[in-house]
Amino acid sequence: MAIPGKLEVTVKINQLPQAKPSSAQTMLFAIQAEGKTVVVEVKNKVWNNLKTAAENYPQWVAAMTGKMGQGVTGGFRLEGPAVQVFEKKPKSDAAAAAVEAKPPVVETKPPVVETKPPAAIVVESPTATIGRVKLTLKVRS
Repeated sequence: MAIPGKLEVTVKINQLPQAKPSSAQTMLFAIQAEGKTVVVEVKNKVWNNLKTAAENYPQWVAAMTGKMGQGVTGGFRLEGPAVQVFEKKPKSDAAAAAVEAKPPVVETKPPVVETKPPAAIVVESPTATIGRVKLTLKVRS
């Protein structure tokens, strides 16, 4: 039996898509993600944030999260998208070389130390004393 759950979709882009105005306050664009077409409609303020990132950052990523909405040909609409834009800092040549030059990590095991077992407990021949067994300890060396 199935239990209720929540489905959210996250689509990431790193290029500014071609958009067209959907209304006076929104922009509409499509993203091709793993063979599916995702249609996204965002407010002008969010669209301006995407444009600013494309203009100011050499590398950037935008993550759009929302619910899977109405189906469209070959995909779906992203309902209520929340958009976050991040600048990707390119690795410098020195940092990239340091990562490549780092020696591989080798796991070492601690040395095995042999220890003597503790003194053994030996049971001598039982003697019947009122129905009990008499136990004595002998230490072997």
